[in-house]
This record gives sequence, C-alpha cells and structure tokens, in this order.
Amino acid sequence: LGVEAASALRYLADVLFLLDDYSGAFTTLQKAWHSAEASALNEGGPTPAGILWRMGRVRSVQKDTEGARRDLEQSLQLYLDCNMGNSLEVAYVLHKIGKLHYHSSELQEALRKYEESWAVHEALGT
Repeated sequence: LGVEAASALRYLADVLFLLDDYSGAFTTLQKAWHSAEASALNEGGPTPAGILWRMGRVRSVQKDTEGARRDLEQSLQLYLDCNMGNSLEVAYVLHKIGKLHYHSSELQEALRKYEESWAVHEALGT
C-alpha cells in the first residue's frame, strides 16, 4: 500500500473506533501498520509509532491493558528513537500510558507518566 492508502486506513479506523466498532478499527489499524512499517516514516503519511498509539487506544477500550501498554510503550520508543522526545505525540503517549497505570491502581507509575507528559507540554509551551 502507498502512503495515501495507509492514511485512508488510519482515518477509516478512527471512524470505526468512534462508532464503537473496536474489532473493525483494530483490524484496519493492523493493515495500516503493515503499510506504514513497509514505508517507514514517509513524510505526510501515518507513522508506525502513530499507528501503534491508535492500536493501544483500541486495546485499552477493549480492556486489553497489557496489549495496550505494550503497543503504547513500543510507540513511545519509536518516537524517542526518531528524536521526537519533545513532541505532542510523545506527550499524548505518556498521558495514555499514565491512564493505563491509573486504571490499574498503579498510582506511582501513573504519576510519573503524567509528570513526564506535563514536562513535554511545558517544554513545548502548550
């Protein structure tokens, strides 16, 4: 698939998610993941890190906490590997990981992730 097709899949998955079709959203994101992985970080297209973030979001709603955490941690690592430590994307991923810890009653870990997310927002002035 090309960048535009992968991008279309990403938006399709977003709509499916909003319509509470989590299974359809996840399957669509898996297709987009393979496309994005093949095209790596094509400018303007969906990135593997962004797709993993969306997959983590779907898994979270499906109550697959471990799967969500795995996807989100992998997404975070990809962003950091691309020197995107001070980006909104990283702040969002850190926040989502914090929410997973919060809902699992892992409050110290949740606090740490929320503080890391806030530090990124402060650095960006957002």
